[in-house]
Amino acid sequence: MPPICPRWPKRSRKPRSSCSLAAEASISSLTTSSTKNAIDWLSRPAADISRVFGGKPVAIIGASPGGFGTIFSQNAWLPVFRTLGADLWAGGRMLVSRAGNVFDASGTIVDNRINDALRKFLEGFVTHVRARSNPEGPE
Repeated sequence: MPPICPRWPKRSRKPRSSCSLAAEASISSLTTSSTKNAIDWLSRPAADISRVFGGKPVAIIGASPGGFGTIFSQNAWLPVFRTLGADLWAGGRMLVSRAGNVFDASGTIVDNRINDALRKFLEGFVTHVRARSNPEGPE
């Protein structure tokens, strides 16, 4: 599996996003080292954790070739994001099992049921992020 980022970019003093979507492709019931390394890097130095993660919405999704669809990996990340102070969105769950049957060779989703579930998941997360940034209520 290629690294998430071939060369770590220089972090700015001000975070550039208002939310995060943690996506992981897992071949076992554990978290991948590339995802773990990215979280480790983002949480350094410790004084920056609240600036980078504090109160920011995070959603977790994953795909795996096995039958469990990253459920164990996603569960392993829950206490990590809670410890980092992120606002972990729990309005939906996106677990893709048997990913080899879901994606074509170019990475395009070819399973309409999964595509619809992903669209619904992302719409829910976007609604959550917008509601947090607009205390007056949904648009």
